[in-house]
Amino acid sequence: VDHFSAIFVTQMSTADSTSSIKSQSNDLHFWELSYWRLRLAEFRKDPEATKIFMMRVTLCLFLVGAAAGISISAHNLLQESQQKSFESDYYSVAENALQSVKESFSRLNSGVLQLSRMYGELYPDQDTWPNVAWSGFHSVTGPLRTTSSIEGLGIFPLVLPHQVADYNKHTLEYYKAHPDEYETFFPIRFFPNGSIFMQNNSQVDPTPYDVTNGIVPPYKFFAPVVQYTISALAGNSYVGYDIHADPRYVGGVKSVINCTNTYNETRRLTSCAGITEVTPMPWYSIEEPDPVIDDMMAVFLHPIFPASNHSKLVGFAGGSLSWATTLTNIVPSFAHNIDCVVQAHSSWFTFTMVHGTPVFKGFGDLHERKFSKYKIKSGALSPSLNEADENSHWLTLYPTQEFHDAYHNDSPLLQALGLVAVFVLCAFLFYIYDLLMKREFSRRQAVLDTKRRFVRFISHEIR
Repeated sequence: VDHFSAIFVTQMSTADSTSSIKSQSNDLHFWELSYWRLRLAEFRKDPEATKIFMMRVTLCLFLVGAAAGISISAHNLLQESQQKSFESDYYSVAENALQSVKESFSRLNSGVLQLSRMYGELYPDQDTWPNVAWSGFHSVTGPLRTTSSIEGLGIFPLVLPHQVADYNKHTLEYYKAHPDEYETFFPIRFFPNGSIFMQNNSQVDPTPYDVTNGIVPPYKFFAPVVQYTISALAGNSYVGYDIHADPRYVGGVKSVINCTNTYNETRRLTSCAGITEVTPMPWYSIEEPDPVIDDMMAVFLHPIFPASNHSKLVGFAGGSLSWATTLTNIVPSFAHNIDCVVQAHSSWFTFTMVHGTPVFKGFGDLHERKFSKYKIKSGALSPSLNEADENSHWLTLYPTQEFHDAYHNDSPLLQALGLVAVFVLCAFLFYIYDLLMKREFSRRQAVLDTKRRFVRFISHEIR
């Protein structure tokens, strides 16, 4: 028995050693088979494996489709949201800006009308005109300029040729009686102070004259400056300057005269106003023949009627309209770069709003044509503010590329790519999990097969 046991133990040891070598060899063989070859073998031999494989393919396709669909939808929704935000903010800003400009025109118009009414009451007798000048002019017009958003105010009596000598004498006497004003408004001159004059200016008709010298004026009457506030449009040497001889202003004067000759008393007193041609500022000079333009200015004109006779036109009250001032702060500072195109008579010019400040862009309609569909246009900006006429200004707003880009950025694309990345990561994790599980299954299957072979070998040896 002991001998038999020894033989059996020896055989078993040999069998164990042989089995171990075979097992290692088989394990190596199994692990040398690629993962995808095992998958292919399962796919061919096992219908259940085929079903599992098809489910995996379906899941991957679903993840890819979901990633594409959701990311594209999210991208489009975010872009649409940006576009709606852009349009909503632009239209809101533009409408408020136009309303602000309309209110500015209304204040300016009211201020000039108030000044014309004041002079009509101060000098109610038509025979007093044109020899008028009020010592309280500057104390009153200071606050009036502030409340009315007016750069400058002025009075221009209507002077007929036979009244020129008396008018010149009266004007000089008034200013000599007020030394401070005399020193301010009469610097060195080349003709008698107080005289009506038209300066020699290469950008207007060449009609220099001094009526005291007998030179024939270009029109049948004069509209000289008798009192005014110094502004960017008029410096300190314009007393006596005949605006009716200046082509920049003659259109506005004619418009007022035509209106007063056409309409009834009520309209003459309230709505017979005019706007002159716009003037680039700063105006050129000998010292600066080609200045950098930063503003466009015009003059509001209202007729003056003496209180005793509302049918007799005796002069004009004027207020300067500065488009740079009018456009300042009409949009909030965040509304960066909006083009403001102004049509004034036959002139076109463009300002660009930069953080609430207007910057002169140039002459003409210079808005970016790709944004033409977003134009917001004002009604007629005329002195009467109730109808369009030859005096009307028109303001049209357009967004710019910079304003557009402030609302349209790469956020939709980045968020869409982020969604795609999430789905790709999920698919990758699923693939890794499936791969590891399959390898673990294959490893355990190999161990189980090795155990079966070992048991089969033992059984065979025992038999």
